[in-house]
Amino acid sequence: MNTIQRIATISRMTSARQMSSAKLTPELAKIKAKQEFFQRADGNLVHEKTGTDRALFYLTSALVTVSMGMSLQFYYEFSFPKKG
Repeated sequence: MNTIQRIATISRMTSARQMSSAKLTPELAKIKAKQEFFQRADGNLVHEKTGTDRALFYLTSALVTVSMGMSLQFYYEFSFPKKG
């Protein structure tokens, strides 16, 4: 069993495709630039890198907060029903 694992590992290592930077197409260069932008160490998390992502994150957080408040209000109103 151990021999099979070694052969599989060696075949994976030798069959890996080598990418060179000389053959980058414009599409791949664009993807590479975007990856480098998101990997930059600027102290922001991934969902805070662009303005759109930041706005969507804060909008989602606000909607979750509002829905939690409405849920608590619902439970309070049904726990103490109005008489009459």
